[in-house]
Amino acid sequence: MDLVLGQFADAKIADLSEAELSDYELLMEAPDRDIFSWLTGEAETPGNFDTPVFRQIREFHVGAADGGLSVEAERAK
Repeated sequence: MDLVLGQFADAKIADLSEAELSDYELLMEAPDRDIFSWLTGEAETPGNFDTPVFRQIREFHVGAADGGLSVEAERAK
């Protein structure tokens, strides 16, 4: 999951507000398997993790048409 969260951070962390940084830090503490399931839609994202920053991460990867890491490609590994 470091690849998924790390790529997002490399591209977007400078633009995050303090509240979004707090949400990002909370997300980093979640189990990788859970984050992956939430990103791919295999499991419902719990309310405390379904934040604007999580939705940005999901859009960055799942909705990425700009060459970002596709969660589907990560799953195929």
